[in-house]
Amino acid sequence: MNHDPATVPPEVCGWCGLPLDEDTLVLATVADSSVIHPGDPARDGRRLILACGQEHLAALRERYESRPFRPVEQWAGKVARELAADGGLSSADLAERTGLTLAHVEAALFYRTQQSLRHHVELHGQPRRLSESE
Repeated sequence: MNHDPATVPPEVCGWCGLPLDEDTLVLATVADSSVIHPGDPARDGRRLILACGQEHLAALRERYESRPFRPVEQWAGKVARELAADGGLSSADLAERTGLTLAHVEAALFYRTQQSLRHHVELHGQPRRLSESE
């Protein structure tokens, strides 16, 4: 399928941002617990990185390899993918669909709640506490 170059953004080096072409493109995958593939759970936890040469690819690899792989972050992503597809799932349903244990699903749900609260606090400040009269 041919794409009009004016409507398709060029791939760029993840390190320096220069546009890539077939002569300069080098790529690899690195472990990244924040990556959840929309349709292929086997590709969860792997980030594709693109660079304009081996030096920038090495720099990108080093950046990602220095970031800790957080299993709970990946579990939360797997749970989020299933909830997006079918929002009315129990923890047991989520465990079955994701292949996680029930304990992992519960940890993932707690992690998602904590992340949402943290994001809310960053945007709006501390949540207001309700008084007993409210």
